[in-house]
Amino acid sequence: MPPEESEFLEELIPLLNDTPPNLSIPGQQEPLNFIGVDFPEEESSTQIGHINKLVLEHQNFTYLPSSLENLSHLIDLTLKDCPLTEIPDAIQFLKELRYLVITKTQVTCLPEWIGDIVELRDLSLSENLLQELPETVGRLVQLENLDLSFNDLTSLPQSVAWLRSLRHLNLIGNKLTNFPFQVGYISTLITLDVGENNWIDSPAELTELLESSKGSLEFRNLHKLQLICRLYWQ
Repeated sequence: MPPEESEFLEELIPLLNDTPPNLSIPGQQEPLNFIGVDFPEEESSTQIGHINKLVLEHQNFTYLPSSLENLSHLIDLTLKDCPLTEIPDAIQFLKELRYLVITKTQVTCLPEWIGDIVELRDLSLSENLLQELPETVGRLVQLENLDLSFNDLTSLPQSVAWLRSLRHLNLIGNKLTNFPFQVGYISTLITLDVGENNWIDSPAELTELLESSKGSLEFRNLHKLQLICRLYWQ
């Protein structure tokens, strides 16, 4: 075991409650999964940069220490079912991050720096309290999957039209009232889910398309949607 991992485990073990963690050895593909960790009040400066996957779920922490940025090779991060109210700033320094899941939290907004994590391929933000997205989200030109389901979004930024690699977009269960016509300019889309929103004043052809597809569009329907959106988006 590398010295830095041994030091990390020595600090981690006293923080665990009765449920043991499932730890992988650096270099293997299994996730480092902290189930039952309570974060200390003082931040740790331990260097644990070999870890590439981290899952934190079902915990009562309201913040993550800035030392999270020491995970310089982290590719996959999940924060699930915890009372976070803000997305930890340390995440912006994880430049190799490709998969980011933040779900079932109290987060209401996405920080401007999200557009700086340019390696992101999958961004899952379902079941939070998101009310808006920053325009900087349009910088995520390698993003392939964006899950925004079951939030409180009332609109989408115009910049989503720049997501030139996006294949799957999930907007189910928000508070959208005006259809985001800019999504019609994402030519790479394979699936678009927009059910359980309250569309008003939509063009008749759009209403018919959404009703016939039950809010889940793919392939041929997406081509029709693109034609409609290009007529109405200004």
